[in-house]
Amino acid sequence: MTNASRSRLTARKPPRRSRGRGLGWLYGLLIICALVYFATAGYTGRWMADHVFGPAMDSWRGATQSPPPTTPTPQAAATPTPLPTGQAVTLPGFSLHCVQAGLFSEQSNAQDYAAQLAARGGAGVIIASPEGYRVMLAAFATDGEAQAVVAQLQQEDVASTNFVLQQPDADFVVENADQIQPLLMELRRMALEWGGLAAAGELDAEIITAALATDQQKLTTLCQGLAHPALATLCQQVQADFETAKQGADAPQAARALQLKIALALMQWAQSA
Repeated sequence: MTNASRSRLTARKPPRRSRGRGLGWLYGLLIICALVYFATAGYTGRWMADHVFGPAMDSWRGATQSPPPTTPTPQAAATPTPLPTGQAVTLPGFSLHCVQAGLFSEQSNAQDYAAQLAARGGAGVIIASPEGYRVMLAAFATDGEAQAVVAQLQQEDVASTNFVLQQPDADFVVENADQIQPLLMELRRMALEWGGLAAAGELDAEIITAALATDQQKLTTLCQGLAHPALATLCQQVQADFETAKQGADAPQAARALQLKIALALMQWAQSA
């Protein structure tokens, strides 16, 4: 081969490149791609999560999960029915054993006979009943006392019989029980004791008059400021009976009448209360 041919062959061969330099460019390209990927992956991931995966997951959860329980609207509490107010008071039962002097179908006849009895020292109190108008001579706390008077009158040819007034135990719900309970007990005492005080006129008139004044003062104190309308009316009625008794010339007769009037007024109140 000639020198000229060798020269041509040498000119045709491409220049040999460095292998290390080519790999360097490749590594650089890979690094740049990685940086771009990581720079955009965060934003892209958030966008996909907010706009694609998030709504899809919410829709799936809504389809598969039951809705949260609803809290019922509280209803307004019903207003309770107010209970009766006040306190209980008790009127213990009692009996009065009366001496009945007459029974009349006409009230006017009973009134005339009652006036005659009062003039002779009897109570002269009328009790209306289904059988007629009963005229009472006196009343006592025990049956024995009443029977003794009936027997004495029969010996004197005076017609009479025993009649019992009875008040059973009674309970009441009232306001101001601390005031009303003592009043009821005091009226009950008067209804039971006044007949014995004036029995057969054994006590002096001055003693009976003083006892009337003392009991009237007690009643005035107990009735003062009383807010119970029916009991206030009862107090007024008994006070008027006391005034009538004080004006009477015969103190024992006034005491006998007052006793029955108090008992009847108290029983009438207890039945209507």
